[in-house]
Amino acid sequence: MALGLIAYGCGQTGGGGGNGGAGTNYTISGKVGVVTSTGLKASAASTVTDIVAIGADNSKYAASLEANGDFTLEIVSGWPYAIGFYNKTGSTITLLGYLRQDQVGWDSLPLMDPADTATDLGTVEIDAASVEAVPSALLNDLLTEVNMDTATANLYGVVDDPMTIFTNVDVDSNGVFDFLEGKFYYFYVLYNPPAGDLNAMLNAFDETYYPSPNGYQFNLGGNESGGNPASGTAATIRYPVTVYKEDGTASITNTGSVSAGAGGYGWLLNFSGSFVTPEVVPSGTYTIEVASGGRIYTLKNVNGSPLVAVGTTEGYVCPILKFVTNEAGVITTVHYKWKIRKDGVLREATADEVRAVVADTSEGASTYSSDSPTIVFYRDYPENPATYLPPRKIGITASSVDVSDWGVTWDDLEAAGVGYDLNSSVNITYLHFK
Repeated sequence: MALGLIAYGCGQTGGGGGNGGAGTNYTISGKVGVVTSTGLKASAASTVTDIVAIGADNSKYAASLEANGDFTLEIVSGWPYAIGFYNKTGSTITLLGYLRQDQVGWDSLPLMDPADTATDLGTVEIDAASVEAVPSALLNDLLTEVNMDTATANLYGVVDDPMTIFTNVDVDSNGVFDFLEGKFYYFYVLYNPPAGDLNAMLNAFDETYYPSPNGYQFNLGGNESGGNPASGTAATIRYPVTVYKEDGTASITNTGSVSAGAGGYGWLLNFSGSFVTPEVVPSGTYTIEVASGGRIYTLKNVNGSPLVAVGTTEGYVCPILKFVTNEAGVITTVHYKWKIRKDGVLREATADEVRAVVADTSEGASTYSSDSPTIVFYRDYPENPATYLPPRKIGITASSVDVSDWGVTWDDLEAAGVGYDLNSSVNITYLHFK
């Protein structure tokens, strides 16, 4: 019996978006400063022509950019945004830098619960060699605007590492922004942590529960507006470094084949093998070549998260559950509390820590798992995983949910799951079995 943790650790790219205007409620402004282009990774094109804010909900907003470098992004707050600064010359789109606040390690702007309706980044200096765009705005001013204290800001700075993949806005490298073509791509990593014991959660919290992933594998999917590769087409992925399986087998490339995508996605690639080293999903550039038509998909600036590293024993927020039944054995209530292990100590997470880490769709954020966080019951799993009740939304501040209308008895319950998105669109799903 396995417990499943799915981490969409590198997020999704492509899809819809807009240029601001009607329906937006937040303004990000600033001025493009000097673009430094030196070193081995220097870009010949060093003028910012386009600025795009990409939300963790996969929305996209293009900036109004003036000749003097002043820019304005009209967006919708409620989730984080990666902000990319690009040069588009001919058929080439080059990422010159992504917004980075080094003092707290932010790779995105955390606008989950801002205090006001605007953030001024000041002058943004771009280093095209390190691909970082650093704002001149003082950290204290930014913390006030995004409504965070320093400790929470540092926690978020670890959570949002995977947000950098959102800056890939031309995955098929045809020189056109994917979201302007109606194209959508998503790159995710499947983790496999050990099992949780459902029996330990009847009328009690399992205070020792905290899962640790023991391997990961890679997947790519997308929808190209009718031009999707055919099911069964072979594909090859190239990793930025050599990765190793548990038995020591090394791999720099891996093979897979195209299958039909689930949930309305056009196509999906699964690459076999569970890797354990390096423990954190490797940072760098991934290329995927699909044999049909010689398509090549490139994902640069990928960063894994140490929060879901193989063997990690602390860092991310995790809910633990307690099931309460009535005299007839029907489960009436599920109590839950959010916990975090910091410096080796497993404790309840503070409200600020939960808000910094966990996406809450009740506050308007749209995530890839539709609702976040949720709980689901399975009557006959794994023999028949289709026998489940639709996920029910739970809160990040409430402590219980009434499930009596489901009418599920403890004897009938085979598994229970909790699913939620981190604010970096890393999706985590736990299944607990008897």
